[in-house]
Amino acid sequence: MSSSIPKPYFIHTDKPVFSTVPEQLRLYIIEQLDQALAVSHSEQRESIESIHDLRVLCKRLRAYWRLLRECVPSDTYHAAETRLCLTAKKLAGARDQAVLMASLQQLSLKVAPSVRLLVAEWIQGLKEEAKKEQEAWPIDWALVIAELEQEKSTWRALDCGSGDEQSGYSSPNTSKKVAKGLKRTSKRSFKLAQKSLDKKKAIRQRHQWRKWVKYQFYQWKWLWQHHVIDTKEHKKAVKQLDALGELLGQEHDFELQQSFLALKETAFPQYQDEIEELKLANRQRLKTLKKQIKQQYQKLLKHLD
Repeated sequence: MSSSIPKPYFIHTDKPVFSTVPEQLRLYIIEQLDQALAVSHSEQRESIESIHDLRVLCKRLRAYWRLLRECVPSDTYHAAETRLCLTAKKLAGARDQAVLMASLQQLSLKVAPSVRLLVAEWIQGLKEEAKKEQEAWPIDWALVIAELEQEKSTWRALDCGSGDEQSGYSSPNTSKKVAKGLKRTSKRSFKLAQKSLDKKKAIRQRHQWRKWVKYQFYQWKWLWQHHVIDTKEHKKAVKQLDALGELLGQEHDFELQQSFLALKETAFPQYQDEIEELKLANRQRLKTLKKQIKQQYQKLLKHLD
């Protein structure tokens, strides 16, 4: 694989419409945060779907800040990065448990019925454990709401159309600054892909790659939805990035499950044969996913070429 960043991996950003991105994005994000705050105040906020949506919003916001990184003061950017990271962590526990249960359920379809019964017991135990943890360490919604309010206040305070040269938004260099943020994300994603695909064991790099593929996807998707990029090739690239991110996410879930099975093997030696069958099915699924990830990434690069 070439060590250079392929030129087609970047979007051509010399169009005047790129100078409008900061203000369009600012208004869009304020609307999204209003919706998130409404959910956070509602009775539905404890549902797995609501928590998942709030976590995804935190990831999207981090991607948008990266897009405008060259347009905003450094302290504003870093404060937002810290705030969103902490907010996502406050919402992480329930979702991680749900992911593990879902992946175990999926894996149980690949093994003998007797092993499925064992998996069903584990899933029930995880449900009970999750309920106890939720009761003992409930989500601090007051803090989550306060951080979302602070995020909204920060975006509302940004001056994206005042004509102030120091703000960076309305200056002639706005398009170049947005382009730089976009290219920075794409470059980071591409380099992590190289590290992940060139090594047989690169779990940490692949986890980082997954995050940056998602950042890249969220940036490109927003630009497509708001007609900043508007070709059929761009639309296909957005879909390719989405598919790659989903595959990397599944790989992460099954890596987590492999660790879970290793713990069970130590704790329940009497079920060694059943657990070994599950581990074998899990390894086969991971092998398939790794192959699909490589194929999907090559497909993305071929498409961009």
